[in-house]
Amino acid sequence: TNLALSFKLRRGDFDAAYAGAAHTFEHEFRTQKVLHLPFEPHATIVAHTMTPTADFRKRRVAGATTNTVDDAEDNN
Repeated sequence: TNLALSFKLRRGDFDAAYAGAAHTFEHEFRTQKVLHLPFEPHATIVAHTMTPTADFRKRRVAGATTNTVDDAEDNN
């Protein structure tokens, strides 16, 4: 067993405990949707060929987050 995460679940009367508490705090919290910025793709699709005429400077990039396909070319 993992002693760091050991706990015992207890049940009781919430209403009685809340009514007998010395201090209580009520507030409504709202959070925004979480969007982690995708710096790197989570998946890659490759069509591998062994032809010597393949131009590795041209590639097609599919954006999973934007549902788009972009043609890109390196000019190096």
